[in-house]
Amino acid sequence: MTEVLLFSDDEKIFNLTNSVIDGRYKLTWCTYKSLEKKLYPYTDIVIMYFDKEMVKKGTFKTIVQVKGRLGQRIPILTLMEEGTPQNIFSTLMAGAYDYLEIAKSSEEYRKKIEDVARWNWYLGKYGLKEK
Repeated sequence: MTEVLLFSDDEKIFNLTNSVIDGRYKLTWCTYKSLEKKLYPYTDIVIMYFDKEMVKKGTFKTIVQVKGRLGQRIPILTLMEEGTPQNIFSTLMAGAYDYLEIAKSSEEYRKKIEDVARWNWYLGKYGLKEK
């Protein structure tokens, strides 16, 4: 089963993600304190939620930290609250696979997660995934 790691300090985002995933993937929830302490598991896919304050501070460092530990090819989906086009561009340049502005529909969120899961499958199938 594909494993999804969610970084979020917001329980509502965990509940939303859990309902969207609906048992199709194994979901693990970690806060950003876990990221700082490097207390999070290796996984197939990462979802990172950035609230307004985090977006203002920048997302680059946290994405680079995750990629540094889990590998450059780990697919990361970012959820951004009130991100500007520059914030989104910086997030993608830091290594995120895709992004979603929060407060969109659950169906759109589900589709983004499925897209990331397909990309992860593709990387594994064609030997592009780091081991």
